[in-house]
Amino acid sequence: MPAGFIFSKIVIIQSIDPIDDCQYGSQLQQFLVNEILKNGLNLVVDLYDCETMVDYRRVVDQLIVEAKETGEVPFLHVECHGNSGGICFNNGSDLSWSEIRDQLVELNVSCGFNLAVAFLSCFGGYFLKELTAIKPAPCQFLISPTEAIFPDEGLNSFRAFYSHLLNSKDIGKAIEVISRTRLSAGYWIGKSAELWFQEQVNRYIDTFCLTRQTRERVHGLWLKAKTMRSEITIGDVKAILKKENRDNISYKFFDIFFVT
Repeated sequence: MPAGFIFSKIVIIQSIDPIDDCQYGSQLQQFLVNEILKNGLNLVVDLYDCETMVDYRRVVDQLIVEAKETGEVPFLHVECHGNSGGICFNNGSDLSWSEIRDQLVELNVSCGFNLAVAFLSCFGGYFLKELTAIKPAPCQFLISPTEAIFPDEGLNSFRAFYSHLLNSKDIGKAIEVISRTRLSAGYWIGKSAELWFQEQVNRYIDTFCLTRQTRERVHGLWLKAKTMRSEITIGDVKAILKKENRDNISYKFFDIFFVT
């Protein structure tokens, strides 16, 4: 696993109608127990059936307390219906991605920034839209599908993911494995907080740091360089300024995003 990344148990939260839908969370739990035994690991797999969003929040609050008091670090696997706005529960209640993010930030901080989260929910990739460099990161790793997904596709994909993770202890390689599994629509997102952060900083620079004033500054520095018979191009000047902006902005937002 990447340096510093650990987890002490796997927690599955499912909110699937036992009559109309297969209990894939229960099937995954049994698969994980077998894989853990096969690899001789000391891991527990807890399964919670959450009928409502209140049940879900209660479980996550419990995980926060455990992390603070006993040092437990869960790998959180959430299995329920979802849409572009968030996740849905059996009783018709729902949680928005922003509400999920806010609670997971507290859990991530309590886990020493070691939280990995998997959403086996349709459109789970929309959770990425809630990530910004000016707010603390809700997890260290995220795995989720970008579009609607068939339950058996999700189960088979996560079997491959967890099998590789528990055997190799390398979450980066396990993410590569699940990323290669085919879905009927969309694809799997598997990203680390470090990658999100750099993407956010780069996007910020491209959007806000190449304004008219910046372009004028680039042109002025280029003209000055030309009078000094420098071979530098406008592209070179732009690259230098972007690097300066990236370094300054990275330092500014790093402590916020990584809660240091």
